[in-house]
Amino acid sequence: MPSDAMRQPAAAEMQSVPLGLRLKAWWHGYDLRAVRRLRSSEGDGHGVSYDASVPPWERGALRIQQMIWGEGFLIPGGAERVAELVKPLGLDESMSVLEVGCGLGGQARLIAREHGAWVTGIEADRELAEAARLMSEKEGVGKRALVHPFDPETVEFRQRAFDVALSTDALYRIANKDRLLYTVSEALKGRCQILVVDYLRGDAPEDAALTAWAEAERDPPELWSEREYRTCFNDLKFEVRVCHDVSRHLRQCIVGGFARYLDRAARAGVAPDLQAPLVAEVERWTRTVAALDSGSLRAVRLYAQRAQRESLLSDW
Repeated sequence: MPSDAMRQPAAAEMQSVPLGLRLKAWWHGYDLRAVRRLRSSEGDGHGVSYDASVPPWERGALRIQQMIWGEGFLIPGGAERVAELVKPLGLDESMSVLEVGCGLGGQARLIAREHGAWVTGIEADRELAEAARLMSEKEGVGKRALVHPFDPETVEFRQRAFDVALSTDALYRIANKDRLLYTVSEALKGRCQILVVDYLRGDAPEDAALTAWAEAERDPPELWSEREYRTCFNDLKFEVRVCHDVSRHLRQCIVGGFARYLDRAARAGVAPDLQAPLVAEVERWTRTVAALDSGSLRAVRLYAQRAQRESLLSDW
């Protein structure tokens, strides 16, 4: 890292830093402006060369995201958050699961290893899906945690193929959620469960914090309200059993993940090729926390059942 990256910012500069994540970055010696100059010289990563022998999931942004959130995970909370989310589903080796927006497949592989269920993960980013598929094969769960690319506008599934559908922090990127959720519901058996954790429009009016968050996202967000989700599930003959705001818990996962990573990075340093991806990740999640704090953005967990079965939610 350049030597000037270790100097402390002036007071006026500190006042322009909006939230705790940036303060943590400054505290551990990362000068965002110095790294941004590096990032701007590389553009969006074009012209950056990688050793062909390095697997795709260990390069650039994917590497830094996993260093912060955990191997195979690109979103806050990692394996610990997933374990809590799926625990009430009662998964076992007799069950099949469809995961929509599986990223690098960390959640799919955890379910396959810990619960024995058969998971099919689908991911709209084809390069990400291919990396996830290779990771599943590398970890010996290529058949039990399958990953495929998909197009949300055209995807079709075999009917009545899955017991459970789930999606974590992914559907907010899908424009035509009605169509996708209908297709998913057709792929579920008569007695089934669906679990969605997603970003929703908050109760507060749209504000600068929400706009800044949307601008930092990879794809333009298409936020639904809680009412829109409930209406969609009801139309698909699902009974919404849980609708719980998890914004505070997500915020804790974000701040905790960065705190742990920055503690390690303060001792080991940050490789030059990871400095720009690190700043981009700090920027993205700083804006997410700001939008959650403003009330214009919510993180919500929705659980629904079709053809009521014995309660699986006694510990929620």
